[in-house]
Amino acid sequence: MSHLKDKVILITGGTSGIGEACTELFARRGAKVVAMSIQDDAGKSLAKRLTDESLSCIFHYGDVSKEPDVEAAVDLAISEFGRLDCVHANAGLLRNQRSPI
Repeated sequence: MSHLKDKVILITGGTSGIGEACTELFARRGAKVVAMSIQDDAGKSLAKRLTDESLSCIFHYGDVSKEPDVEAAVDLAISEFGRLDCVHANAGLLRNQRSPI
């Protein structure tokens, strides 16, 4: 995956499960990662852990169901890294309510 070196990647849902694994993998392969999530503490912790290892990761608190949050994440990638090369749309929505019959 050396083709990820210096690529700027936004990962939605990037702080737990598959998203966290992708955030870490992409950063370890040299990508500049913006991890977006509604899990504030987990996001800050993940970004700190990776940057403490001299990897490139920033956290953006945001909800993918809100367009302004997504726009802000894209703007952050561009302002911090000068561009956005890829989006990994990993975030999922969990609906715990029953559908009306």
